[in-house]
Amino acid sequence: MSISKVKAIAVVLTMAAAVFAQENARMRSMGFAPMSDISDVFTYPVLMMGYPNQVQATFNDGAVIGIKQIGEGFSIGVLANQGLMCPGFADAAITHLNALPGGPVGGRQFNENFNIPHLLLGFGAGPLNLGLDIFVEYASYNANTVDLAGNDNISKAHILNPGARVSAGLEFGDMELLAKFGMGFPSYGGEYRLGATTTKIDPNSKGLYMETGAELSLPIADLDFTAGFGYGFENFNTHNNSTGPHEWHSIITVYLGAEFNVLETAAAALGYTFFRFAETDIMDFPSGNPVSTTKAMDGIHAHVFNLGMENIWDNAWIFDAFALRAGALYALGLPVVRNTSDGDLRSKIKFPGTHSGVNPTMGFGVSYSFLTLDLALDMGDWSSGVFAGPAAGLVTGTIKF
Repeated sequence: MSISKVKAIAVVLTMAAAVFAQENARMRSMGFAPMSDISDVFTYPVLMMGYPNQVQATFNDGAVIGIKQIGEGFSIGVLANQGLMCPGFADAAITHLNALPGGPVGGRQFNENFNIPHLLLGFGAGPLNLGLDIFVEYASYNANTVDLAGNDNISKAHILNPGARVSAGLEFGDMELLAKFGMGFPSYGGEYRLGATTTKIDPNSKGLYMETGAELSLPIADLDFTAGFGYGFENFNTHNNSTGPHEWHSIITVYLGAEFNVLETAAAALGYTFFRFAETDIMDFPSGNPVSTTKAMDGIHAHVFNLGMENIWDNAWIFDAFALRAGALYALGLPVVRNTSDGDLRSKIKFPGTHSGVNPTMGFGVSYSFLTLDLALDMGDWSSGVFAGPAAGLVTGTIKF
């Protein structure tokens, strides 16, 4: 890891709210302010029970959600293009496997495009709902070549991460409580044979993924408050023995939000999120007495502020509904590096903060019959001319059936 890598994370903070709501045009238009949206299903699968019989797709490889209600109290669905559950492990495994002797040939190397769609299951019984997200991430190769000397060279490997996330929603009075827990078991392995020599690929290269979180929503006076937290980690090694380096990636989130009405007909929301992201390399040196351990951590502390507004007009012109949206997002990232060892090394460095600037957002949506189309506008791009209007930064379509 390096300082530059940590600083690069700060750039991504302009999209940091996507941790709680996978990006779509509606949420981007409102600066990812904490307003209810079908994309919340990515964070708490149980919320699928509130969005029956609809499909939403964000274009250009964006998120896809499909939910079908089957009878009373049961729904089935799918999540696609949601990204890998263990990106740190996948990155390390891909880098290592692609560099092995006899590895992928002809340019067909491992990449991160193996986020197989997830299966959703939802169950409802009175005030209690349950949601289950089942996933299996998998990629493999198998190569067999014969060299000029007649040697049969075989190379095969795989990356695998099966797991599930379960979430629950409980309503009591005007309050709603959400909770979730998820686990995954990433691993990679294989073997390659060059001539008469067969070598196993890192048989100890496996890890653990876990996430948990909770959220409470309740009305106070004219405000609808939301407060929650999330914690997730990847713990893995990528080596051939138990004494090599292993990594621990973790993220902590704490967030607050309030939704309220303005201008009689418009809804608005304010949000604040604190992120703590850390990547830690741990190395044991068994030759010493006692065993020596060093830890090197790169991380970032981030503060993200959101503001969003939405006004909906029913029966507007030829449309069943027309929505106008605006928002803003501001993020501050503070890189932190810490090094420790069993010896005398103790260091902690906090670098100057990286500010995203205040990024205003705008967009609109139209609904006609079973179709809703939402656009997040790129107000800085008028390359098609003043009369053509600004470019569409993101487009999302929703079909209700």
